[in-house]
Amino acid sequence: MSELPTIEDAGAALRRREVSAVELAEGAIAALERVNPTLHVLVAAEAERALDMAHAAQAALDAGDDRPLLGVPMAHKDMFYRAGRESACGSKVLAGHVPQVTSTALAKLDAAGAVDCGRLHMVEVALGVTGHNVITGTPKNPWDPSRITGGSSSGSGSAVAAGAIFAALGSDTGGSIRIPASCCGLIGIKPTYGRVSRFGAMPLSASFDHIGPLCRTVRDAALVLQALAGHDSNDPLSAHRRVPYYLADIERGVVGLTLGVPEASDLEGLSEAVQAAFDQTVQIYQRLGASIRRISLHEIADANALANVVIATEGAALHANAMQERPEDFGPQTLARLRTGLYVPATRYLQALSLRALMTEGLLEAGLAEVDGLLLPALDDLVPTIEETDVAANPGFLKLLTRFARWMRPFNVTGLPALAMPVGFDQNGMPIAAQLVGRPFDEAGLFRLARAFERETGFTGRRPEISQSCLH
Repeated sequence: MSELPTIEDAGAALRRREVSAVELAEGAIAALERVNPTLHVLVAAEAERALDMAHAAQAALDAGDDRPLLGVPMAHKDMFYRAGRESACGSKVLAGHVPQVTSTALAKLDAAGAVDCGRLHMVEVALGVTGHNVITGTPKNPWDPSRITGGSSSGSGSAVAAGAIFAALGSDTGGSIRIPASCCGLIGIKPTYGRVSRFGAMPLSASFDHIGPLCRTVRDAALVLQALAGHDSNDPLSAHRRVPYYLADIERGVVGLTLGVPEASDLEGLSEAVQAAFDQTVQIYQRLGASIRRISLHEIADANALANVVIATEGAALHANAMQERPEDFGPQTLARLRTGLYVPATRYLQALSLRALMTEGLLEAGLAEVDGLLLPALDDLVPTIEETDVAANPGFLKLLTRFARWMRPFNVTGLPALAMPVGFDQNGMPIAAQLVGRPFDEAGLFRLARAFERETGFTGRRPEISQSCLH
C-alpha cells in the first residue's frame, strides 16, 4: 500500500489500469495480516466480503465510474455495525453480539465503492484515551511498538499509519479520533456534532459522540468525510445542513486568514518539545500569510469538568445492566470509570447539559468571533510508552486523562469541528501534533488551513519503517 500512499494515488492507479481493485484489496488484507503480529490491530480480516466488494468496484471502474473512493481498501473500528457480522466493541461483555442493522457510516462508504477489509481493535467499549485494552489486547504504535497508539480508535490509528489501509473510521467522544491521529502522525477529523450520522455505531455518550475518519493526508480526509457527511433520518440528531464540496477551496492557502492562538498562560503545562513544535507551527502559518491573534481560552478547564460528568453518566446508563449482572467481564479500568457515573446526581447531570449551550456560545464569542479558526496543541506531552501509561484502575488515571484530553474534550462538549495533524517529530522519531478548531460546519475551512501547512512542511509524507512491509 505504501507504493500508493494516498487515496488519490490509488484512484489514479486504478483508472490507469496499473493495479486492479482486487489486487489492492488482496494487498491490504495481506498487509494487515503481516503487521498484526507486531501491532495487534486486527480483530478479523474479511477476505471473502472484501474481494466481493473489490470485484464489484472493478466492474464499476471498467464501466467508467469515477467515484473517488471506488476500490479503495479500508478497515474500521470494531464498533460500526454490519448486519449479520459480529461487533464486540473491544469487550467481553459484547462478544458474540451480531447486529441486525448496518451503520450509516459503513453504508455510505459502501455506496461510495470503498472496500471493507475487516474489523480493527479498539479500547473496551470506546472508553479510554491511551489505547490499552486488557480484554482483547493493546494495539501498538507503528512508529515505535513500545509506545501507545492513543485511544479509543487505537487499531484504526495504527493500521492507517502503518500503511496497511488508506483510511479507517473512528469515533470521538472525548478525543478518540484526534488522540490516535496525534500519536500516530495522521490526519484525524472530528466533524461538527450532527454532521455525520451515528446510527449503527455503538454509543458511549449520545451528547458527545462523533464519527469521522483517520487518514494519512488532508485531501484523503476531505474525500472520506465527503462520503460520510449528510443528514440521516435514522439519527434524529443528525443535521439538516448542506454538505459543501470539501476540495473546492482546499488549495487556496491561508493569506488573509486569521488564526486564534491561546495566550501563554493557557499553554502552561506543555512539555518543552511540544511547546517548541507548537511555536514553530505558529511561525509557519505566519510565514504562509496568516495573521495570529492571541485569545483567552479559560473555558477549557470548565469544559473538561463538564465532560467528565456527562460521559460517566451516559456511559453508566448504557452499561448499567451489564455492570450489575457481569461485572467480572469488564476490565478494571473500564468498570471503575463506568461505576462513577452511577453515583452522579440527576441534578448535576442536567446542570452539566444545560451549561453546554452557554459554553459553546462563550467559546464562539470569545474564541472564534473574529478569527477563521483556532490553532491549539493536541497533547500536552510526547507520546508515552505502553508501560508507563498502564495504570489500570489506579487513581492516577484521572491525571493521565487530563494530560491527554484537556485540549480534546472541549470540542466534544461544544460540538465544534476539530482536526488533529502532525506538526513535527521528537528526538525519538515520534509524531508531535497540533489541532485546528473551526466554526460549526466549517470543516472545509479546517481542511484549507491544514492543507496549507501540510503542503509547506510535508510532515504527513513521513512513514514509519514498518510501512515498508506493506509494499506489494
